[in-house]
Amino acid sequence: MKPYKRSNYFVDRRYQTKYIVLTLMLLLAYTITLMAMVFIPYVLDLASGGPLAQQTEAARILVDLHGRIWPGVIAAILLFSILSVYISHQVAGPVYRIKKGIRTILEGDLTSPIHLRRRDDLKDLAECTNLLRNELLTFHAVLRDNQALLIDSQKAEGKEVDSEMSSVRGQAQIARNQEIIDKYRMV
Repeated sequence: MKPYKRSNYFVDRRYQTKYIVLTLMLLLAYTITLMAMVFIPYVLDLASGGPLAQQTEAARILVDLHGRIWPGVIAAILLFSILSVYISHQVAGPVYRIKKGIRTILEGDLTSPIHLRRRDDLKDLAECTNLLRNELLTFHAVLRDNQALLIDSQKAEGKEVDSEMSSVRGQAQIARNQEIIDKYRMV
């Protein structure tokens, strides 16, 4: 089977936007803290009213720092923005595929296992979901076999399944089993 390759990096916009905004807010808080630690000593030197030579040196350093630090800060913000899209995609993609797989199981389709890409996260969750799907397949097969045995045993006793002489309890069990059997499709 061809490996699943997703070309859209915004799989779940709400989820991914939430984590991108969170990442950018943390980056902004870090940037403000860093800039305060770097610039405040020189700003205090300028504001202190000390010797002119000291203020001139502080002003020169501030101008120099502004020229060197801000391009790096902007580049880091852009880089981390792109990385946060990529990283959120590594989680949002598998979450989307697992949700989609669970929905197909809930709709009664047991024929489609969940496939994730080689480097995706949450492979253990997808594997557990596939194990659950396999257990449901086994349960479905056992239930179908028990249903056939129940119908055969009623017929063997001389009772037709649809006849008025059939036991109400046996008919109710057959009906419940048939509902479950009909709900799920097998491979």
